[in-house]
Amino acid sequence: AVDSEFKKNYSSDDWKLMHVLKEISNKNNPFCKFSGGSLETLNVPNILEQLKIFYDSTYSANNMKLVVLG
Repeated sequence: AVDSEFKKNYSSDDWKLMHVLKEISNKNNPFCKFSGGSLETLNVPNILEQLKIFYDSTYSANNMKLVVLG
């Protein structure tokens, strides 16, 4: 499913613009971090276990922020 979504977005002008903005942005900004994947980028040994460890150690209400734009 992730690879299919990646391939669908690959030819999107909005997707391309986002990647240009990431290239010219400050590399220390969270905006520049990983935002999607393909079969190649997700071909990591034990990726499910690594994801669960990351989720358990990071995702908590006290670590989150909500931004509402209108």
